[in-house]
Amino acid sequence: QLLSTTGGTVEGDLIYGNDITRWKQLAHSLRLRIALELADRDEDTARRVIASLWDNRNSVIDSNDAIARFVFTSSPQWNPWASAFNSRDDQRVSKTLIDKLNEWNDPRIGILAQLPQDEGVKNYVGAANSLSADAANNQGFNKVSRPGTYFLKDSSPAVFYTYAEVLFIFAESAARGWITADAETLYREAITASLNQFGIIVNRIIDSYLQQEAIRFDAAHWYESIGWQKWIAYYGQGPDAFTDWRRLGYPQLIPGPDSVLGSGELPRRFFYPVTEQSLNGKQYQIAISHQGADEITTRLWFDVANKER
Repeated sequence: QLLSTTGGTVEGDLIYGNDITRWKQLAHSLRLRIALELADRDEDTARRVIASLWDNRNSVIDSNDAIARFVFTSSPQWNPWASAFNSRDDQRVSKTLIDKLNEWNDPRIGILAQLPQDEGVKNYVGAANSLSADAANNQGFNKVSRPGTYFLKDSSPAVFYTYAEVLFIFAESAARGWITADAETLYREAITASLNQFGIIVNRIIDSYLQQEAIRFDAAHWYESIGWQKWIAYYGQGPDAFTDWRRLGYPQLIPGPDSVLGSGELPRRFFYPVTEQSLNGKQYQIAISHQGADEITTRLWFDVANKER
């Protein structure tokens, strides 16, 4: 509420070009995201906040033009992922994602990934997860897909919040019965927003994708429908995808064969740095007394085990 659209100007805004209205939309959209993360801990608060924002939908990010993103320029202010590929070339797209994109004939596949460098491989191929370095080398880096060139340009944007995410949140809220709206319609609109965001704008292609049986909204298993599509839409937003996967439990990911964790275990958080223990030991102990052991398999507050779906 302290952001005012009158009585002064803003300079040097590299996200929204000094547009305060857009910043207010982002602030409300962050409330929307946080409210959803409360869902399995404090449903009443989540419902109340999201319903109020649904009733004022123009107050949140309302189009792909309003996406919160930072557009990089040339070196040294270039996209760090592009910069990394200048010195190393050992990052490949996950087999889990590529297999699903291939299965669904997803038109985003050519944006999210490249065809393998080995000219003998004619399809997109993902790298198996959690392989040792030797096993990964044996698979052959030139036979699996690199990230799409869309993400490897010097000026490729860092995306913080999208219109598709807003629509997915409202779709889930409708499925949960928190707002009076059609969950399937919002789900389709969310997928369309993601497709548009990645340059898929031809209606015939979009309609063909949405009409596939595997893509259609399953009201009885909304968490799976939304979980998969939101996870794909988050490509390039790793931390956000990680948070939502833990919250929803979908897509159901399978640990790789070389995982050092227990059977069926996946990481659920990051360790605190060693300096946190040495420089802030008292608060470190208080934190782990509330959240549990400082292990990568410890669930955080929003990551509720045995969710009732």
